[in-house]
This record gives sequence, structure tokens and C-alpha cells, in this order.
Amino acid sequence: MVSNFLYNEALVAAVQFAVKKSIFSGFLQVAAGPTSVIGSSQMIDNEWSVAMNRTDTAGKLLAELLLHGAQGSRPVSLVGYTLGARMIFIAMEELEKHNRLDLVENVVLIGAPVSSAPDYWKWSRCVAGRVVNVFCEQDWLLYFIFRTTYLKLGVAGLEPVIVPGVENLNVTEELELKSNYHENLKVILDALHLYS
Repeated sequence: MVSNFLYNEALVAAVQFAVKKSIFSGFLQVAAGPTSVIGSSQMIDNEWSVAMNRTDTAGKLLAELLLHGAQGSRPVSLVGYTLGARMIFIAMEELEKHNRLDLVENVVLIGAPVSSAPDYWKWSRCVAGRVVNVFCEQDWLLYFIFRTTYLKLGVAGLEPVIVPGVENLNVTEELELKSNYHENLKVILDALHLYS
């Protein structure tokens, strides 16, 4: 394992040295930026996969807690952004499997890293009140992370969800820095008028 790693590193270094001394040195300088991004994307993808798996597990646990009455006898409102939104989404999928229409009053998903395809939103009929998808069309971090996973289906955090009963709030203009939901959470929730 270590010898393979050292061999590969030595080979890469030798090729880079040879290219630097050839007519391709200009090309190497231009390509260096994108190749470093592509190289680091493998690390990001791995960390993101771990976070997604843990979030999915947490969503199932949240559903279990709600099914067992941890919230008491009143329905709850669930609000989450990014992975918190995914956790709620997974919890709602689990509650839909149990056909529990009385546990959740409102759901607000902000920048959700989940599919926007209607088949994935069947659970939305299990919510007594409102289901809101808050999205930012220019959330480049979410776009980069989901470039291969859900982009063919659409990503709820990047676009509207076209499902009856699901409201959509586009916050592209409100967010100075894309993916900066935590600093804008009050503004977003005020715009929703959940409890007016």
C-alpha cells in the first residue's frame, strides 16, 4: 500500500518535471488550477458522503422520536437548513411510510440537498400545515457537491419543487454569500410569516 503510494507520487513528480522542461510548460500552468480542484474534490466527496449517511441516519432517528411521542401530544414545526433540511426530509419520508398525518404541523427546508423530483416529495401530504422549500439558484457549493448525485433530477436547494401543496421561496437576491443561510435565517423565517 505504502510502496504503491510512493511509486505513484514519484511517477507524478517525474512526469511533472518532464513537462515543465518541455513545450507543454504553459499548458501545465493553465491546467494546474483545475487539476488541484478536481484532486481535492475526491476528498470533499468522501467527507460529504459520510455527512450524508450520518444525516440520513439522524433523520430516521428523528422520525422514531416523533413516532414515539417525544414531542408530547402537539404537532411540531420542523425547520432546517442544508444537512438539517435533509435530516427533516428523511424523517418525513419515514413518517409517510407510517401514514402519520398528525405529528408535523409545518416543514421548512432551506437549501436542502435533496432531489426536487416530485416522486421524492410524496411525504408532503403528511404535513398538516405548510411545506416550504427555500432555495438559492446560485448556491455554487451545493451545486458542486451535488454535481453527480441529483443534478439530473434537480436539487431542491437550487430550484423550486413543483408539487401541489409545496410552497417555494427563492432567496437568491437576499443572500449576499450563497450558502450563507445561518446568517440570514431570521430574514428568511420572517419572510415566511409562519406564525402571523
